[in-house]
Amino acid sequence: MTSFALREMPAELLPRRRIEWLGPGALTTSELLSLVIGSGRPGENAIRVAETVLVESGGLHGLRNMPDSELQRIAGIGPAKAAQIRAALELGRRFIEPPRNIRPQIRSPADAANLVLVEMSALEREELRAAAGYQTLRQAHGHRLPGEPQHGRRARGRGLPRGHPRPGGLHRSFT
Repeated sequence: MTSFALREMPAELLPRRRIEWLGPGALTTSELLSLVIGSGRPGENAIRVAETVLVESGGLHGLRNMPDSELQRIAGIGPAKAAQIRAALELGRRFIEPPRNIRPQIRSPADAANLVLVEMSALEREELRAAAGYQTLRQAHGHRLPGEPQHGRRARGRGLPRGHPRPGGLHRSFT
């Protein structure tokens, strides 16, 4: 399918002009992605290539999980444009991720969910994450922060160190 070259479009319809005049919220996802892609291919402008990418990937969430090899199979997307798309997605992820130098305060279940929301939204399958006694786990026992995977480890129960006397006189050590 042939589409107009962007240079043939009226200036008020160009994504780069619209983002200047109206802000990024006024652009469609395809238009925003076309600005990242930069140029189209013969017969298709950047907006059309961006639309194809979004359809083939199933949207932004699908695009985030799409392997580069599949992304580069889309006409108009080579290694350079795939890298530009990956970089833009990573910048977006880093923007909404809480800064690592600020210790998060967990005062509600929503606060805890927000700590892992970005990372877990990109998972291809469900995972269970648990956080308990944030300060105890992080500082006293050197465990990872909530949201960081702890593959291959078992909880010791109540966040107490191995061999620590249990409440009620139980002295078992869970491993």
